[in-house]
Amino acid sequence: MSAALRDSSPATFAPGLDQEFAFSPHDFERVRRLIYDHAGIHLHAGKQAMVYSRLARRLRETGRCTFSAYLAWLEQGHDNAARSEWQQFVNELTTNLTAFFREGHHFDSRARAAWREHQPPERHAVRRRRGRPAGCARADRASTPT
Repeated sequence: MSAALRDSSPATFAPGLDQEFAFSPHDFERVRRLIYDHAGIHLHAGKQAMVYSRLARRLRETGRCTFSAYLAWLEQGHDNAARSEWQQFVNELTTNLTAFFREGHHFDSRARAAWREHQPPERHAVRRRRGRPAGCARADRASTPT
């Protein structure tokens, strides 16, 4: 486990009175360790509420009564259901963003970049000179336009 994961102190998480499952700081640290060991994800210490809300669904769907029981089941993973639950565990704790290259300006930007990449090299090399040629003190005497 990395030093960043070990050294970050857990933020306080005040469970609400209406919470269905008990969720201790030990449970949260266990979730952090498991997601890091299994997927390499560093879960910030202030994410207790997110972890609770997302994994509470998994507890309901798998029929587990406590976070401790759910996490122990995951760690032991002796049956096929527990082994396949790892994917659900990771999916619940990650946000899958699928909006990449879906807006018009994304396509426009990529099209401009592709167009520039396929231009002949001399197009990139030609640059307009600014200023006066060497030896000319005044702009009206320059031999080339500025």
